[in-house]
Amino acid sequence: MEAQSQQLTVSQQKLSDRIAKVGNLTEIAFARNVVEFDKIKNIPSDQLGPNLAMVFVKAANLIGLKDPISNINKQDIKEMILARFKNLSIEEIDYAFKLERYGVYGDRVQHFQLFNAEYVSKVLDQYKKWLLKTRHDYNIPLFKDNSCETDELTEDQKIDLILNGLREAHAQFTETNSIEPGRIYLYDFLDEYGIMPKDINIKKKVKELAERRLVKRQKAALNKVEKALYELKKDGKPSNKVVVACKEISLERLFTEYKNVDQIISKIKINN
Repeated sequence: MEAQSQQLTVSQQKLSDRIAKVGNLTEIAFARNVVEFDKIKNIPSDQLGPNLAMVFVKAANLIGLKDPISNINKQDIKEMILARFKNLSIEEIDYAFKLERYGVYGDRVQHFQLFNAEYVSKVLDQYKKWLLKTRHDYNIPLFKDNSCETDELTEDQKIDLILNGLREAHAQFTETNSIEPGRIYLYDFLDEYGIMPKDINIKKKVKELAERRLVKRQKAALNKVEKALYELKKDGKPSNKVVVACKEISLERLFTEYKNVDQIISKIKINN
């Protein structure tokens, strides 16, 4: 029992060190590193409770709660996390509360001096929206982009994975009329196989549409068109946001033109 307690203490110390390290990352850098963190669903049950407690006690202290978190609330929060947020990591939960404290989400989540499952779930819902938007704005992939896993796949298997992603993105667009964040990689794949238009006039038109879309979004958020226009270019070239928006619009136009995804797939000529 003592050895187990010491092992848990070492584990928590390592977690504390990791949290401190990633907590110093910028928001964009953190969003890029999220895929590297261990998910809650993979943490051994004997470690999960103490790890969550460590993070939540820290969060409660930093927002100035007067009373400690009750045991019944600790258990309820843990059950809620396993039910709704098991695909997050401990590092993400800690960072989520940091973003809340710093006002990144906008309107504050009211805790009413009670750290319970309702309050925690609202903060984590805000975090997930923030992460989705950040990934979309900066074209950050949803999955690991290193080669250690994909190298084990054959070329045919890699193509199959991408085509499955294409089918899912097309189905989602048909339902919501929007491109899911994290699907922008499909543009590069389709462009490589000659599906996307090469005509310079079409590209120019798409760029104009992308700039207008970004100005509209920024104006709605900031009501400062000048700042929005300024952010569209960097060093005289289109900013990353414009590039991503161009790819987004190009995929939307393609999916609008082809109501059946198999029509797109049939145009892809893959050399075996």
